[in-house]
Amino acid sequence: MKKTLLPFLLAAVLASCGETGENEPPEPDYVTRADMEGVSLIYFVPDDGGTGNRLMTVDGEGNVEPFRFITDQGNRVPSDTTGIRIYSGSRVGNDYMVLTGEFEIKDGQCDNLLVNIRTGELTVSPSTFVAVFPQMPVFTDDSGKVYLMANNNGQSGIFFFDFTYPDQPSVSMLSDGSSSVDGYWVNSDGICFYRSGLVYSISLLYAGIHNVSGLLPGDNDRDVTLFFGRNQKPYIAACSVDNMHLSIYEVSYEQEGSLEEGNLGWSFPPDMVEVARLDNQPIGPLGSSTFCPIPQTGKHIFSSQHAGLIVFDEENETLTQEPDAGLPELDMLQIVVRNALVSSGALWINGNGGQLSRMTASGGYAAQPVDLSGEGYSIDFTEVACLPDHDGLMAPALRSSDGQNVIIRISDTGEVTELEHTATSAEISSLIRLD
Repeated sequence: MKKTLLPFLLAAVLASCGETGENEPPEPDYVTRADMEGVSLIYFVPDDGGTGNRLMTVDGEGNVEPFRFITDQGNRVPSDTTGIRIYSGSRVGNDYMVLTGEFEIKDGQCDNLLVNIRTGELTVSPSTFVAVFPQMPVFTDDSGKVYLMANNNGQSGIFFFDFTYPDQPSVSMLSDGSSSVDGYWVNSDGICFYRSGLVYSISLLYAGIHNVSGLLPGDNDRDVTLFFGRNQKPYIAACSVDNMHLSIYEVSYEQEGSLEEGNLGWSFPPDMVEVARLDNQPIGPLGSSTFCPIPQTGKHIFSSQHAGLIVFDEENETLTQEPDAGLPELDMLQIVVRNALVSSGALWINGNGGQLSRMTASGGYAAQPVDLSGEGYSIDFTEVACLPDHDGLMAPALRSSDGQNVIIRISDTGEVTELEHTATSAEISSLIRLD
């Protein structure tokens, strides 16, 4: 199938010369791909007009260059060239990123384009959303579908990309669209949990959307939260009506059909199997709090103002109360108040007063502070870039010594490193990690 290229019309054209007449129009020069060679990180700074963004790139050595498109005549042009206005962007699976904005192309305009981060090839994205949320995680299931959170006509929703036919990727909305989604999580089977207000739903492609509370046995009028265990096994935590009992349910479902026969699917809605219970304790309303994993331990912690610290040990399927560690109520899902992130080796917590702390397999349940102010930096936690399968965090930071904005990397061991070539007076936002 012939691959689609995105020719963006450039306003700046080559001057006529030689045998061409002065009144003869010059040949247009069209953008055909992006220059992705050596790029490990992309970030946004405001463009000179203040209506969009310029993209900047960082390579593996920490060198900074403007993001460039390449034209069919071999010219390298910046991301804020005439005819291109970029508002937001996000990583989309292992091979793509999506850019949203206003892109003038040969036959009209498009609002979204996919960039192959390996080859730089550009493909029109058929998506209908107007802006992605780069702070929210992006998930890929075992079939290669990619899920992200984006704004759709004023409401946030969950969209998935299907790359079964790479030359003609499809984009569809997974959430029901009746209300904005606050946060979500998707496992390797494509099971999606998402929250709208305090309503949790569970969804599977082409198998319907179900209210989580309605799937629980007995009295459905309970507070619930949800989380994923090792190998992305889904669990639901449910508090009793009197807030004195806490149960953990495994979301149980089975594969049906086969890939060879073309009818691979899952039994749905799933069964709920209680695997752990904590009785006669004042748990209190769960609210927006979630269980958060301490990587490499199989343990998940829940912090409640009523119950203190509760630990679910996935291996032994036990719930226990531990001494209060002084943690805030933890929320990994919601974009507005999210204060917990997970990297490959640490649980990161944005604590009271903006104190960044981490929990590791060797540290028990004590949060270990990261002294960013002592290192000379301050960060906005909502701008932190974190990938569950990568070491540490990356974040825009304000450097206290001179007021410059820079990008810093914080390893899972707590070491802080500055990408010194990123220093600028302009605001840095929306980091897209490619390595």
